[in-house]
Amino acid sequence: MYRGLFIKWLLPKGFWTAVLISTVLFSVTHGLNMLGGQIAAQTLLQVGFAFLFGVVAALLRFQVGSLVPLMLWHSVYDTVCFLGGQEHLTAVAVSCLILLLYASWLSARVRQGLKWV
Repeated sequence: MYRGLFIKWLLPKGFWTAVLISTVLFSVTHGLNMLGGQIAAQTLLQVGFAFLFGVVAALLRFQVGSLVPLMLWHSVYDTVCFLGGQEHLTAVAVSCLILLLYASWLSARVRQGLKWV
């Protein structure tokens, strides 16, 4: 929904507008877990991670032109988290660093003329 519909609807407003607004909506949605009883610190960590994950996913959407790899990636990530139990701060921090580096690399490719597929 965020990388498919929202990005398409927002793309006429500009590439980065579409990426950032769809990503903010994606991360805020994860913040709703606090309403289900999740502690605030864990929710904030999840929202931050979801933001980085969303930026990378949105940029990849432009690069690969398909939602299927993104859906598989998200499903595998959620399955690993579910089977692994509690999120560990070190693992999340390392994951955030990797996503930040990958987002930087992808955004550089976008600036080189990557087009919506």
